Amino acid sequence: MRQPRRSHPIRWVGLTLALLTFSAIGCLSPVATTAIPAPPTPTTRVEAQPTAPTTLRTAIEPDAEEALLIDLYNRVNPSVVHIRIYSAGFMLGSGSGFLVDNENHIVTNNHVVREADEMEIVFWDGTRVRGRVIGSDLDADVAVLEVDTVPEGVAPLEFGDSDEVQVGQRVIAIGNPFGFQGTMTVGIVSGVGRRLDSQREQNLGGGNYTNPDIIQTDAAINPGNSGGPLFDSAGRVLGVNTAIRSSSGTSSGVGFAAPINTIRKLLPALIRDGHYTYPWMGISGMQEIDLFTMEEFDLAQSKGVYVTTVTTGGPADEAGVRAADQATGKGGDLITAIDNRSLVDFGDLVSYLVAHTDPGQTIELTIIRDGRSIQLPLVLGERP
Repeated sequence: MRQPRRSHPIRWVGLTLALLTFSAIGCLSPVATTAIPAPPTPTTRVEAQPTAPTTLRTAIEPDAEEALLIDLYNRVNPSVVHIRIYSAGFMLGSGSGFLVDNENHIVTNNHVVREADEMEIVFWDGTRVRGRVIGSDLDADVAVLEVDTVPEGVAPLEFGDSDEVQVGQRVIAIGNPFGFQGTMTVGIVSGVGRRLDSQREQNLGGGNYTNPDIIQTDAAINPGNSGGPLFDSAGRVLGVNTAIRSSSGTSSGVGFAAPINTIRKLLPALIRDGHYTYPWMGISGMQEIDLFTMEEFDLAQSKGVYVTTVTTGGPADEAGVRAADQATGKGGDLITAIDNRSLVDFGDLVSYLVAHTDPGQTIELTIIRDGRSIQLPLVLGERP
């Protein structure tokens, strides 16, 4: 296969690198060897001395943790695939993915396959088949592939519950960093509720869409892990490895995985329709409110979503949500709760909308306006 003649862009989120392995992997040079002369024959007979028995490493039974990881790898690794992408006959790079059902559907990151004209799916046993994209979503950075066949005995992976993930619990990543297929790394959950910017810009309202409820982990994740699964200790998928934050382009112990509960919700529509329709309010607001902002704009509290703009004709506009004055920045509504669930910041609002609502659904906002708390019903629209 011809090697790429051009570099391939890597997705950064701030310093966050999208985990797409590129195929410029250098060959290893052979190691030179030097003959070592045999030791001289002794002239004096030496009696053999008794020695303590030695125990070979192969005879050591794995401890409980090792046994768990060995068993987990043997069970789930066959369902993790290596995705090699091509355009105009040139290999652009590779990523990871995993089997999610008995209809030969594979989940990966959208950024892994977005520029692919063709793709080759390599299974753990060396089986190679062609794959095709049947659905994708820029905001969650997820794509669904379909293949004609899978090797006998390869089963879809079990999903866990990403809402129950706790900081400190052990997690395991399996993927293909730098093209090394079937690589396992182990770490813990370092944080939950993180956010990553969407791959598309929101033209309405002047802000960016975000992917909420991201899981942060220190399990080593590198270019090529993109699209691979992040497991719990029982081998259930908690997330899809998506990005790292690094100044060097390699693992710095800060990796991010999209939550499996979000993927689970999007999956049926992506398979059926090729896309997912998100609920939409039609507002932009401050991502968080610090003490200086609270004082500057005369806000009653620092928790909540301060509305800076409202899209004309959108659901929030029709519901009567008030935006801040564009000249002074003051006078906007402060949304403190949605359906009686308190909001800390804008991420909480997005997370609730993605996880618990659909277009056409009526939600109730709790708003502080002119020093008074009011309830405001709002019918959600479809995200443009």
